[in-house]
Amino acid sequence: MKTHLPISFLAMLVFFSFSSSAQLPDIYNPYTGNPLSSANGFNVITKKEFKAQGGQIQGPVAFGGDLELLGNATIANGHTGYFPTSRNNDNGNYSLVVGGKIRLKGGKTTINNGLVRLNIDTTDLVLDKDCNGATINLKVKPKKTTCSSSLGSTEGLELQRQQSATSAVSTSGVDFAAAYTWFNQLSQGISYYGAYTIPMVEVVKLSVPAGTNPQITLVPDKINFIQLSVTQLTALATQGSLTFLGGKPSSSTPVVFNILVPATYTWTPPNIAGLADSANHFIVWHLSAGTAAHNLTIAGGNNVPGTVLAPMANVTKSGSNSINGQLIVNAADMSAGQVNYYPFLGRMEAFAPTPLPVKLLSFNGNAVNSNASLQWSVAQNEESAWFEVEKSADGRVFTSIGQVPTNGNAGKVAYAFTDASGNLGYYRLKMVSAKATVAYSGVLKLQSAVKLPLQAELLQNPVTSSLPLRITADKAGMATVQVYALTGAKLLTQSLAVQKGSTLATLPLDQHLPKGTYLVEVTANGERSLVKMIK
Repeated sequence: MKTHLPISFLAMLVFFSFSSSAQLPDIYNPYTGNPLSSANGFNVITKKEFKAQGGQIQGPVAFGGDLELLGNATIANGHTGYFPTSRNNDNGNYSLVVGGKIRLKGGKTTINNGLVRLNIDTTDLVLDKDCNGATINLKVKPKKTTCSSSLGSTEGLELQRQQSATSAVSTSGVDFAAAYTWFNQLSQGISYYGAYTIPMVEVVKLSVPAGTNPQITLVPDKINFIQLSVTQLTALATQGSLTFLGGKPSSSTPVVFNILVPATYTWTPPNIAGLADSANHFIVWHLSAGTAAHNLTIAGGNNVPGTVLAPMANVTKSGSNSINGQLIVNAADMSAGQVNYYPFLGRMEAFAPTPLPVKLLSFNGNAVNSNASLQWSVAQNEESAWFEVEKSADGRVFTSIGQVPTNGNAGKVAYAFTDASGNLGYYRLKMVSAKATVAYSGVLKLQSAVKLPLQAELLQNPVTSSLPLRITADKAGMATVQVYALTGAKLLTQSLAVQKGSTLATLPLDQHLPKGTYLVEVTANGERSLVKMIK
């Protein structure tokens, strides 16, 4: 029986061009898609330092500054993300990337999965062998007078697997500066949801009613934008349970909370009732103080459903609650609670408030005999220096595959590029101006006309009380999902309708199902796909 490896889904990003209007300045770069792909799938990413005092992070992390080990903390306790292999939860992915130094200050951090890329202080040791030369799990320990005293120290960083010290201190490929240039642009651009009428962006502006147990009716197939004042956000914590009506957050119905906070603010999240785990992938809490740095404390016991996007915030995570999504901040100090692995998977149109180095009029592509033929045209060509063509296998992690220099002509100019690798994928343009400013186009997805195989992917693994699935099919139809024990015993059978493309579904599991490894079989349109499930 042939099985197909699950692939990661990302909504196709499409570039729109439009004429100047009174509603929106035309110097802004519009696109639609997953704007958090610049996080490279890291569950927590910071531009600056991270202080590990306690708590647990379920997915991979990347810190642009120092990692200070002040207490006992656990990282990657269940998922390694997909950077840099682009393979979901691959053992070769990086669970920890540190751009600054490891600062040993009496604490201990354990890495349960994946590899590390570190920048080590010269007063510390990276050890992959014991005092007798035998290979051991990688450790970062303080430099002491003897080998045994260093290895015996209770402080440091410890992997639960072997890795050579040489690879641990090699470069990671994570560009924190570029990622945060984009996150800060995105943060400012989200404000345009409330400030402008944007014809090509289907945004529904909602409000939270006053009173006990407020309810919000979501509008399906729209971006549901909820603008809150800091007074409203604070009051939500005491209003009982907030409930979504008219559907739940999903890939086609993402929810964006937008809050302008003061320079120092303590956030006690509200209780949101009736949300399945899969909804965490499609909610964003955007907290900003405009373009200024600010201090944000996340406290209390109610979990945060979704991603916290606050790229200018220095965040203190002191509550016992969990963030069920990504944490994208300037710096962080974590002493309690968890950050669980629910990367944002929805679309969220935005406008990056950076004048384009050149005005992109169009960006198109087509597949020709398994090669990608890309064409684009620009205005204000005299302002550009070159175009870099970038490619991705999954629409998230992009690498450069070629550079096209400007021809120096003024005005409107057309360009072209051919990817003759024979492997199609996602493409975007990195546009560099003569003044070294950078902007990106939207993303094109090119694929051959051959029929795509059925794909099934678990959105969470290990699972708990439910089975969150993404099924990608070549055409609409009925799918059958069956769960088997390794003995071959059938434990669950359920049918559901799937659409052409991707369909999200959450199926209930038997609460008494024991922990262990199971097989999930999905059949549809005469095809079959298998994935492994861990409970």
